[in-house]
Amino acid sequence: MMRASRTRTFFSEYDEDKLFTKINEEDFRKNQPLWVETIGDAYCVAGGLHKESKTHAQQIAWMALKMIHTCVHHQTHQGQPIRMRIGLHTGAVLAGVVGVKMPRYCMFGHNVTIANKFESGSEPLRINISPTTYKMIEDYPGFEFEKRGRECLPKDFPAYIPGSCYFLNAYKHPDMPQDASLDEHIDVARKDVGLYFDSS
Repeated sequence: MMRASRTRTFFSEYDEDKLFTKINEEDFRKNQPLWVETIGDAYCVAGGLHKESKTHAQQIAWMALKMIHTCVHHQTHQGQPIRMRIGLHTGAVLAGVVGVKMPRYCMFGHNVTIANKFESGSEPLRINISPTTYKMIEDYPGFEFEKRGRECLPKDFPAYIPGSCYFLNAYKHPDMPQDASLDEHIDVARKDVGLYFDSS
C-alpha cells in the first residue's frame, strides 16, 4: 500500500493532471496496482487487492520509485519543483465499493492509517517504507535501502512488529548495466515476474 502527497508549493489542478496522467499511462497498466483514493493532495495506491499476487510489494515499490523520478523531472507551469513524499506499508485491509448513488472504492483498517503515517514521516522526494514492506522486498535483488532508526517509526506502530523503517533509494536490476535508466531496470524486472506489457 502506498500513500503519496506533495509538500506545499504552487501546484494547480492542471499541473496535477499532467503529472499523474504521465504516471498512470504506463505504470498503472504495467504494474497493475489498484488506484484507490484521492483525498486533497494525497493519493493512495494498493496492490494485491483485486488479484492475488506474490509481488504486490515489489510492484508498489517500483511505482513509488517511478513517481519520485517523474517528480524530479517535472515542474509546475510556474517553474516550481514538485516535492512529493511517499510512505509504503504492507498489511491486511478491508476494501470494497461503498455507496449506491455515488459508489466509490474505499479501504478501511488500521493498516491504512499506518500507511498514512509512514507518508507523513517521510521527507520530500523520499520513499519511507515500513518494517513489513521491507521484509517483503529486502531479499528481492536490486532494491537499495537506507536504514533509519526505530525512533523514526510512527509513535503507535505496533511494538510486536520487529525491525525499523527504511528509505527506499533505488532499484538496479542485477542483469542490467548500472548506467541503464530506471525505466529499463524496472522493465526487465517486470518481465521477470510476468508483468511486462508491450507498449507498441
